[in-house]
Amino acid sequence: MFSIASNPPLSGRDDLIESPIALRAHQVITACSIKEMKPSSVALVGFACDKGVEANHGRIGARNGPFAIREQLGNLAWHSNRSCYYLGDVITKDESLEELQIQLADKVCELLGHDIIPIVLGGGHEVARGSHLGVIKANQSDTTLTNLAIVNFDAHFDLRKSKVASSGTPFSQIEQDRRGQNLDFSYFVLGVSEPSNTQALFERAAELNCSYILDFDFDSITNHQFIEMVEPFDAIHLSIDLDVLQASVMPAVSAPASYGVTLFSLERLIRALLATKKVRLVELAELNPTYDIDNHGAKIASRLIHTIVHNLPN
Repeated sequence: MFSIASNPPLSGRDDLIESPIALRAHQVITACSIKEMKPSSVALVGFACDKGVEANHGRIGARNGPFAIREQLGNLAWHSNRSCYYLGDVITKDESLEELQIQLADKVCELLGHDIIPIVLGGGHEVARGSHLGVIKANQSDTTLTNLAIVNFDAHFDLRKSKVASSGTPFSQIEQDRRGQNLDFSYFVLGVSEPSNTQALFERAAELNCSYILDFDFDSITNHQFIEMVEPFDAIHLSIDLDVLQASVMPAVSAPASYGVTLFSLERLIRALLATKKVRLVELAELNPTYDIDNHGAKIASRLIHTIVHNLPN
């Protein structure tokens, strides 16, 4: 089911007595219908589901991720002039995973159709398929989404072949979804952990002509090299799986990384990608508050959302 956000959807400290520009996120991000949203704005959507994590034999709890991120985001200082909204949350009840993904796809499609950038807060990484189904649906009336690259910061390829959909299958499913619509599948994965992906998955990535960078090489990639990779494309679907980060920084995920990448390099490359003006959709996946320590993981996730909103070019 889809639960519409209350207004205000976030809460936090009030410093307006100091200055009218002493704003925090909870004083800027409002809830409203898509038709009321301004074009070129940003809309946050929650995907409170970890059915795919459970099916992938991971640690469940990511369904509470959107609420934990929202709680920490509300108190962050706000410096952007871009309008930002919280639309609501896809919440799992008795629906199947595919039904929940379709509900998310409908919202993403509608937002893209109104020239609004969706930022989806997961949830397990099965969120990626729901988000991308919305892109495919929107592409039927907006051909600027045809020549699209999927950029995934992730320790895993998530290209598993399985009869049961899970958090390990979303990009394999997306490949099939795109081929079914005669659309190319251009997939880039940065931060891949060699010990966490079988040889079969590396061969699957090669079979699909996917480009990847190992976690060991992540810090050495330059902004220029990164942007060269996505230069041929007109649009980008950005997916961020928080398990790409070092476990010491991000323990609050289904599968903490034994090596991982640095937050510094992750933010650096996200900023470089946003500067291309090609990012049309973002999702953040796998925050699991059950395993968080003093909200460290939720704070990092909310900071990444803050970074994305504040670095989207006008």
